[in-house]
Amino acid sequence: MTCKRIIAWATAKQRLVPTALLGRVSSVDWFVSLALLPLSYALAAPVAAAIGVRATFIGAGLIGAVVTLAFLHLPGVRAVERGESSEREPGTA
Repeated sequence: MTCKRIIAWATAKQRLVPTALLGRVSSVDWFVSLALLPLSYALAAPVAAAIGVRATFIGAGLIGAVVTLAFLHLPGVRAVERGESSEREPGTA
């Protein structure tokens, strides 16, 4: 399932981001994704020691779900799924 999401994200990014900005957007995407990984590793052990492994996994899942649902309610985020996005020519803003 993860592979399908990556393909959908890459396709949407290439369709919706102007060609002149695609490199920058991809860089920010990777930076944010990779920058948060060490933070999750650093927080996992102390949180698990404090509240338990099971509660840590449940809490992480709930936090991830809440953040995902919150972002899905931002204006325009789901416009790609509804076909409401404006098709832009490559290189135009």
